[in-house]
Amino acid sequence: MESSKTLEAGLILIFTLSVFFTYALTKGEFKIRIEKAASVAIVGMYFISAIDKFLTDSDVNRLMIKWKDIGVSKILIRFIVYFGGFWELLSSVALIASIFTKEKELLGFSVSKIRLYSIFSLVLFTLMATLMIYVYPFRPLPIISNINSIGGLLALV
Repeated sequence: MESSKTLEAGLILIFTLSVFFTYALTKGEFKIRIEKAASVAIVGMYFISAIDKFLTDSDVNRLMIKWKDIGVSKILIRFIVYFGGFWELLSSVALIASIFTKEKELLGFSVSKIRLYSIFSLVLFTLMATLMIYVYPFRPLPIISNINSIGGLLALV
């Protein structure tokens, strides 16, 4: 448990520093620097969350408690969590790559389409996670927080 908290604190520190360094090291006018730092701040949350899913069992344990009454097996819950982690990781890496590349195409795909699909993929992920975790029993504050995350993602469009 203690090592899990240390790991999470380390990931948060890396995330915070990455936002700061993105702003500090990006060349160009103020607006471009702010847009890239904001993108890292928004997408970084998903990236860190994905890594956390693979390194700790916190989400597996949370869903086990949440779904204990309906009898979902731990194997299925672990699959769902890892699938979600892979989804978050792939979408966030693709989105960050699309923001920082100067190319028009990336791996044979239009960068603007990669950005758009990645954004909507993370929006869909957030909606699904919200429905699975916070709708029953109803928890308004985490739902509002996830709506805020969706708004930040949509601002990247």
